[in-house]
Amino acid sequence: MRHELVVSDLSPDAVKGLVGDGAVGSASLDEFVGKLKAPRAAWIMVPAGDPTEKNSAALADRMQSGDTIIDGGKFLYSRTISARGPTEIQRHKLRRRGHERPACGASIAATA
Repeated sequence: MRHELVVSDLSPDAVKGLVGDGAVGSASLDEFVGKLKAPRAAWIMVPAGDPTEKNSAALADRMQSGDTIIDGGKFLYSRTISARGPTEIQRHKLRRRGHERPACGASIAATA
């Protein structure tokens, strides 16, 4: 099975570079979602916290029930697994809309 990678970034040069490696480029979230085949899966790779939450909400507004938004943002591990942490609150909101949001980002461990 062959998969197609659709990419979006605030930097047109970053998108251009990935297109050169075989990805399908998009210049906006609307174009990005429009190029994905249903059921869609979008992997967010931005800093955790507000950037992840804003991108997740923006994608959810454009996607359909049954689509998946994968949270790949970096975050402090103890906050990521918190039942009331931002990731869990957003995940619950998206589930009510019919979207899945698994978390698989790189966590940052707190050190003393």
